[in-house]
Amino acid sequence: ELFPGTVGRFVLDGAIDPALPAATFLAEQAAGFEEDLRDFERWCSSRASCAGSFTTGVVASVDRLLSRLDSGVTLPVAASLAPPGSRLDDGLALTGILAGLYSTSSWLFLGQAIAAAAAGSGSELLDLADSYAGISPGGSASNALAANVAINCVDRRWPSSVPAIERLVPRLARVAPVFGPSEAWGSLACGFWPVPPGRGGAVHLSRPLPILVVGSTRDPATPYAWARALVSQLTGSRLLTRVGDGHTAYFASACIATWVNRYLVTGELPPAGTVCR
Repeated sequence: ELFPGTVGRFVLDGAIDPALPAATFLAEQAAGFEEDLRDFERWCSSRASCAGSFTTGVVASVDRLLSRLDSGVTLPVAASLAPPGSRLDDGLALTGILAGLYSTSSWLFLGQAIAAAAAGSGSELLDLADSYAGISPGGSASNALAANVAINCVDRRWPSSVPAIERLVPRLARVAPVFGPSEAWGSLACGFWPVPPGRGGAVHLSRPLPILVVGSTRDPATPYAWARALVSQLTGSRLLTRVGDGHTAYFASACIATWVNRYLVTGELPPAGTVCR
């Protein structure tokens, strides 16, 4: 918006709709993860190496595990993964499950991690939770998650009190029983963020810009509808679609990578309506 004359070849993969109010943003993201969890359950049930660990299905096992942890039970973890005496609680378990849904390449390990936690060991889910937080097995950490919070908090106006979040929890729980309440409480920091949010809202360009927006139809973190909405706001942009699960598309599809690389090298946008798998 500020400097359209200096925008060159620009790819946005895993797009966010800046026009969404906070409550809708949280509800749609929670619903995306809920849908992906059920996709993972269907994937798991078709593979003996995964399905054998879940006699009543993945979602039912997750519900039981989280209910148990929510009651105050914690699970031991291997000392090599965390300081001696560390335990896996409900928040870390849910973070681990969420992290495992980000990429289908993690799904087999996610099934093993949930099964291990159900059997009493929290090590595998803690490993996934650490990966989400940018913590490597050696203990070094990235600031990516902290930066993500700082950026999101100034992107839009968030619930600014605990009662406001308490009112939001039932709405999110209806659309996403597993992830909805945690999405609501996860916005708590932004409600008390010391820097006020920016202008926010839909994008308004003074000239058309040939930006390439990439969206995956079953992306849990940035739902496909957000990519479509952003394209409608970015005059001159083009939507490139990947059919599939997982967050972002470039590293998940050779077809997507080919079109993105061609655009970055030559400036050629894919034909309107291009779909990859």
